[in-house]
Amino acid sequence: MQGDAVLGSSFRRLIDYTSANRVDKYFLVYLVWLLAAAAWVWTLLISPQAMAGMLDVLGVHRFTISAIQRFGFVLLGLAWLVATLWTEHYLRTSVSKQRVVRSVVRVVIATIVIFIVTTLVQLSPVLVQLI
Repeated sequence: MQGDAVLGSSFRRLIDYTSANRVDKYFLVYLVWLLAAAAWVWTLLISPQAMAGMLDVLGVHRFTISAIQRFGFVLLGLAWLVATLWTEHYLRTSVSKQRVVRSVVRVVIATIVIFIVTTLVQLSPVLVQLI
């Protein structure tokens, strides 16, 4: 009888540890998701200015630039929404598949790449003038 009690308490501790570990993983996943979504919002907000600067350097007519800016902002907003929802699903399912670290690293790398590309596009008029 006492052996069952010891086995039961050990099993309970294992479940408690696993639950706590799972809660920590979900906390990490949702923290990364929120930070990535916030970084993407910032990227979304500076993208119209970056596109306008790049198109101006390319010699596109100002009315065309205005139309591309407005339509591009809507498309980028939709892309942001889809990317945010997909990322949440991807990270959430990574917890059950035991691939949290790999998924978090992929999302962080994708966010950094998006940030760098947007920054380079924003700096493209300055870079063209330097060349």
